[in-house]
Amino acid sequence: MYKVTLCLRAMFVVVAFDETCETDFVPVEWVAGGVKPSEVTRQSLLKFYWPPMRSVTAVAKAQKQRTVPEIHWPVYNGRVLATASKKMQCYILY
Repeated sequence: MYKVTLCLRAMFVVVAFDETCETDFVPVEWVAGGVKPSEVTRQSLLKFYWPPMRSVTAVAKAQKQRTVPEIHWPVYNGRVLATASKKMQCYILY
């Protein structure tokens, strides 16, 4: 008998932002400070990039496309509430 292990790579993180008291999801690439995706765990206090776009639609597009953050993006403190391998799981989680 074989034991099958399913390993899902976290692609998105559900975050509670400290400064704004808001909850949202971000691509794992938006974790700042050189933290590896494998080091992102529930309740971790981390820093996250956020795109400087004013349009909600533009931010949603950046989230969906997992846009690589640019050096000028602001960084915010947040707590990891959950990780997900698909965007749809983020909606279910929060």
